[in-house]
Amino acid sequence: MDIDQRAITRDAIHEVCQYKHWRLLAVQVRSNHVHTVVDAEVSPELVMNAFKAYASRALNLANPQQRGRFRWARHGSTRYLRSQENIDAARSHGMRGIRFESPAQLRSSLAELGIPLDAACHAGHTL
Repeated sequence: MDIDQRAITRDAIHEVCQYKHWRLLAVQVRSNHVHTVVDAEVSPELVMNAFKAYASRALNLANPQQRGRFRWARHGSTRYLRSQENIDAARSHGMRGIRFESPAQLRSSLAELGIPLDAACHAGHTL
């Protein structure tokens, strides 16, 4: 996905979480996959399927000429995070190796995760 498609996908994930009252703890949309950490009262598979459906619809609306294109792998990696330690580790993993296009994107991504810039640097994240 290019930068515009990643933004559309990220916005669609925010939209589904808001609509379904799920708590989005972390999201990182990369060129060829997506990382999320979500607090929801449904299975991770249902969350993933909703994300794929909302993102596909949004991408199709933005790019009608690509309607019907296979956008996602048949499944994906899903797991339950049953402790705060597991949630923190998953959130941290999603932050590793991120390349930001601009300082504004860095601030925005950290704000989405609720991480102050100085805390991210002190925590040893590779930004």
